[in-house]
Amino acid sequence: MDPARAEEKESSASITLVFDNREAPLQIAASTSKGRLPQDAFIEAVKTSREAAAKNFQFFKAALRRKIEASTTQAHEADAKEETETVKKEVKLKVTEEDSEDEEVSEEDI
Repeated sequence: MDPARAEEKESSASITLVFDNREAPLQIAASTSKGRLPQDAFIEAVKTSREAAAKNFQFFKAALRRKIEASTTQAHEADAKEETETVKKEVKLKVTEEDSEDEEVSEEDI
């Protein structure tokens, strides 16, 4: 799949495949090859590479989804915290206003 340089130098042929993940099954977007590779070996390499690329794409999509969900959750938590603080301030203001009204009433009563 991802040979070391030594392995690649020792091989009689190598291919590099680039897949487009927008369609299923994955389509080859680009390829390069070095050396002579029998057709059946090429077909097997494409099949194996396509399966591995599909798993890689699934992994990356899942990782990205988790990161976005975590980011969204953090944003929602921050929004909720900010909203809670705003409500606390409004309640405190209202209580303070009510307290000052009570004070005014008590002063008039005296």
